[in-house]
Amino acid sequence: WYEMTFSEEYIQVQGQYQAMVASMDPRNLMDLLHHHPSHIATLLQVAEYYAHTAEQQTAADMLERAVSSLERGFHPSFVESLGSARVDYSKEENRVLYHVLFRYMQSVSRRGCNRTALEVAKLIFSLDPENDPLGMLLCLDYLALRSRMFPFLLSFAEYYTNTPATHPNHHLPSLPNWAFSAALAQWNVEKTKGGEKTIEKGVEEEELKPLTAGEQLQVALRRFPGALGRILEKGCIVKDSGAWAEILSDPLFAAGDPETETDA
Repeated sequence: WYEMTFSEEYIQVQGQYQAMVASMDPRNLMDLLHHHPSHIATLLQVAEYYAHTAEQQTAADMLERAVSSLERGFHPSFVESLGSARVDYSKEENRVLYHVLFRYMQSVSRRGCNRTALEVAKLIFSLDPENDPLGMLLCLDYLALRSRMFPFLLSFAEYYTNTPATHPNHHLPSLPNWAFSAALAQWNVEKTKGGEKTIEKGVEEEELKPLTAGEQLQVALRRFPGALGRILEKGCIVKDSGAWAEILSDPLFAAGDPETETDA
């Protein structure tokens, strides 16, 4: 386990930063950044300001400077052990590392650098995989799909689906995003390899048997029936008439439809 430590000078600058934030004047933050160009909290706040003023490139530059400032302070053993190094988010001093990486992940994702965003998300997750304080499990599958890293998504889902259902963070079958993302990733793998299935050995749970993408999708819909209506809406598919209306009238999907529940 590693933790962030700050020099006395940095702590003094942090006090100035808090005063500048309380003034609610961006010019004060700019002035502080001019005198202390590597102060991470100021860089994050200035990046947020530029993002709100539609100066995305400048905001991205601020975030890259924050990442660079962090890297210069990394202990050599921390760099060598990335992937297995752990950082406790519950300690206030450590949170700046998480926040910088998370904001950087968002920035590169918006610029279309999906593979880079995925790697940063994996790094954030690896810092505390037991607790996943920033909820990386809610975006790892999305970034893997965007970067077309289908084998990674499927192997990750296989590994963490073996986690006991009593563990609230890592039992992936309880997360709808992973249920549908795994089916979509399997479909892309089958399309590339001519229908080859992903083989899982020694597992008895239904969701881990050798299932095709269609079968995985069926499992996902049975587990999360309310998602079907939302998917049709996102696809701009008419669901109030025709075959889809008949399907959605089935008790399974009607019971899971938020609109039906509200009307009731």
